[in-house]
Amino acid sequence: MCGLWGPCQIIILIYLMIQHPGYAKRPVVTVIPNYNKIPTGEKIIMTCDEESAASGCSWYHKNILIYTGKDYVISMADIRHSGDYQCKNSAGERSEIVTLNVTTGRVVLQAPVYIYEGDDVSLRCYSSFPAIQTIFYKNNQMIQTNDSDLLPIKSTNLTSTYRCSKQVLTTFYNTYSSDDTIIDYTGKYCSIYSYLFTKVLKRNYNYLPTIKKNYLYESAYESQHTGFS
Repeated sequence: MCGLWGPCQIIILIYLMIQHPGYAKRPVVTVIPNYNKIPTGEKIIMTCDEESAASGCSWYHKNILIYTGKDYVISMADIRHSGDYQCKNSAGERSEIVTLNVTTGRVVLQAPVYIYEGDDVSLRCYSSFPAIQTIFYKNNQMIQTNDSDLLPIKSTNLTSTYRCSKQVLTTFYNTYSSDDTIIDYTGKYCSIYSYLFTKVLKRNYNYLPTIKKNYLYESAYESQHTGFS
């Protein structure tokens, strides 16, 4: 059972608050392609999605204002485009930070921008050059060899270290490997309330000044293992 201020009551409180017409809703950044690592030269489109009545978006890179508008487009990604991004609506509400890593590597192991504990994900081994023979490694052990660029991973295996390699055509085919990738969670949430935590808490928990953010995530995580109802 939930206590007086257990995870159940906290989530219900958050849900009721954001239904109020005057409640400020935090904008959310979506990224195309939806990967945390991008090779140089690729096109990136970031969109500021907002559900509040406030209109108008401002974009920040490393906390510096860089653009005003709903969509921020990087036509050809470069190393200088790496770093933290946020968008802000006219009500002054900022999105969660999105971190992009633009790399010069010929082979890149990509993970989704947002990953929450409990998610099953697919990693992508990508090269902007002609390439064959993809090999995936987990903790330096080969686990998959085929021509598929995708590696499905169950949530229980996300704490491992992954990398991939490809035979890349330059003048001849040569083997190139990606950097090691350790999955970073965006946050923790209880699977029973995954909708509320991913769609509601992720956007709005900053606006509960009397409740610590860490308590929200840790309480939900504890409940996943203790089985509240």
